[in-house]
Amino acid sequence: MEEKKFLGMPKKVCLGLGWLTLVIAIVGLAVEHQKMTKEEKQQFVSVFVGYVFVAIAVTIFSIVGAIVAAAGAEIGWLFSLLNFLAWAVMLVCMIFAFINEDFKAPVFYNIAGKFVKDGEGAKEEKAEEPKAEEAPAEEEKKEE
Repeated sequence: MEEKKFLGMPKKVCLGLGWLTLVIAIVGLAVEHQKMTKEEKQQFVSVFVGYVFVAIAVTIFSIVGAIVAAAGAEIGWLFSLLNFLAWAVMLVCMIFAFINEDFKAPVFYNIAGKFVKDGEGAKEEKAEEPKAEEAPAEEEKKEE
């Protein structure tokens, strides 16, 4: 079976680069969305969700860290560490996306599922599979 390609790259490379730079995920989704199934779209949208999570987390940690540092507390380093950990989550997702074609970041993938609808790629796959509900109805007609 031929490997599916997006933007001329294998799926896992395109997703890995998407986790590295959001631009690749945006371009991949915008250009190739007609060929993608719901699951593939959900994987690309989970990159957006991940970046939003990191942006919100880093903003909150930076503001709280600045307030704590201005108050004179010496735990400002803790908020810098939390910023680093938020970006480390993205790095781990990128590594797993390069390794595994079917990588789904658990929290991000579930949230992304709320934003994605079936595309034409999903319709083509569903048409090929016989439906289990229709088979018994056909057998009943033959018996009559």
